[in-house]
Amino acid sequence: MWEHAHTKSLVADNPQQTKERVVLFVLDNHLDRSERLLVQLNHAGAEGENADLPLQAEAKQLLSDNQLYRQSAARANDPLLNAALDHLERVLLEVANSPNGLSSADIARIQQEMNTQGLLFQIRVLRTKVSEQKTNAQAVRKGANI
Repeated sequence: MWEHAHTKSLVADNPQQTKERVVLFVLDNHLDRSERLLVQLNHAGAEGENADLPLQAEAKQLLSDNQLYRQSAARANDPLLNAALDHLERVLLEVANSPNGLSSADIARIQQEMNTQGLLFQIRVLRTKVSEQKTNAQAVRKGANI
């Protein structure tokens, strides 16, 4: 009886709700990874050394994901998310496409031109918003399963 009740509630989920939960989970993960990269970028400049290749490799990986999320945000008419992802994309492009690694001068230039501190704040605000949406979606799902 218990298995039947729980199996039925899982099947009863609306496919659109399931898709939204997956999108929120993936977007939250992307924003988390982006936030970590921006923090590393800010600390790399303070160290006065060249940033190593893992920072650029992570930026390249995030860049391809970010382009997809930005296109989705544009289609969903979410201007706040779209603007933040556009800003993030410009920073990722700079980091990923630096030909000989990132010198401390390159990092300082990127931080100044791209206002990485402001972008970091935007990403943190968006992560909070996405986390709240995930929590609300889970609460709705749990309420529907009762």
